Amino acid sequence: MTTTADLLTQAAGLLGQLLMDGGALTEESEALIDTWLEGSTDKIGGCRAYRLQLQSQIELLRDEERRIASRRKSLERHKVYIEGRALALLQMRADFGEEAKVKTDAYTAWVQTSPAVATDPDTFDLAKVPDAYLTEQAPRLNKTEALKALKTGKEIPGLVLEWREKARFA
Repeated sequence: MTTTADLLTQAAGLLGQLLMDGGALTEESEALIDTWLEGSTDKIGGCRAYRLQLQSQIELLRDEERRIASRRKSLERHKVYIEGRALALLQMRADFGEEAKVKTDAYTAWVQTSPAVATDPDTFDLAKVPDAYLTEQAPRLNKTEALKALKTGKEIPGLVLEWREKARFA
């Protein structure tokens, strides 16, 4: 079976031979070119088939990633819900005059109180928060807008329009 590397080497050899012959096609060189074209067509078809197989595997994995992410998020929501139920039970123990703590041989559970920052929905205005309490974010390049501008001929310092090639299949 001819590999892609073999076909590329053969193509370079054919082009070299044509250059040495001054660009003149002989019956022998035409036959070699025809054979090469058939082989490359078969190889490109194989590339297309393998690409389709890879694309279907990518889509399956992407779907599986979404399913797993959805499952993880669901489990995280359930965990928060269960923690809320346990907190409610511990608080009810306190309402009944018991200690808001349960200690067994298997586990210990109690109500922990800790400070946290929250925003007041009635008065919060980010513009009024002092800079010492804000986090700066690094600027990022908006490639979509930059591409649109470069395509229209606008010059953007440090950016250039680059044309890339790739094989397409239909």
